[in-house]
Amino acid sequence: TIEIIGGDVELTFNSRPGLTYGIFRSADLTTDFAEWEELDDSLPSGGETTTVLDNRVPEGARRLFYQIRPGAG
Repeated sequence: TIEIIGGDVELTFNSRPGLTYGIFRSADLTTDFAEWEELDDSLPSGGETTTVLDNRVPEGARRLFYQIRPGAG
């Protein structure tokens, strides 16, 4: 789920205990995934669901896309 809190974006996603996740953001879906901005490269799982807060939303951003990539456990 995605929730806007003030000027921040809160993401909650299904996760697996013991894994870490990379969180990436882009303002454009046509951008190659390798060029998406990395917000966190080793976010620990919160269990069955994990929540992360993007508190660095670019000023004036009208649309953002997020990608969550599972990492090592």
